[in-house]
Amino acid sequence: MQKNRWNHLLAMMCVASICSINLYAVTIDEALDANNKKDYAKSLTMAKQLCGEGVARGCNLLGTHYGYSQGTTKDLAKAAELYNKACDMGEGRGCRNLADMYAKGEHFPKDANKAGTLYQKALPLYVSQCDSGKDTVACLLLGNIYNNGVEGVSSRP
Repeated sequence: MQKNRWNHLLAMMCVASICSINLYAVTIDEALDANNKKDYAKSLTMAKQLCGEGVARGCNLLGTHYGYSQGTTKDLAKAAELYNKACDMGEGRGCRNLADMYAKGEHFPKDANKAGTLYQKALPLYVSQCDSGKDTVACLLLGNIYNNGVEGVSSRP
């Protein structure tokens, strides 16, 4: 009888410890899917988790939530901070989004030179992301820059 109680207690402790572990890790694709479905609350929660785990695209997505008031109040300072973090982590979209803020004068005074520098920083990141074969959107964004040109980056001949 005592042995059964001990086994039951051990089983309960084991279940409790497993339940405290996040067995269902969030992926960037799930967060982006929730965002595309306009489930901003879910996407925001996932983006916060991903950014906290050091996922650059998660930080960029979180910046987008703050920049466009998706599931949270608009906070351009927070958006810029998150885009910068994503950019520093090697996410081309973060560089591009921060560059757009400088080019448009959102949160910062208009600064074509700063925007151009950030667009230039985004290019090799997009190339790398595109060449990996895992990020077709980076290919599209890279093509858009080359086709239309942006501050500091001429369109390709």
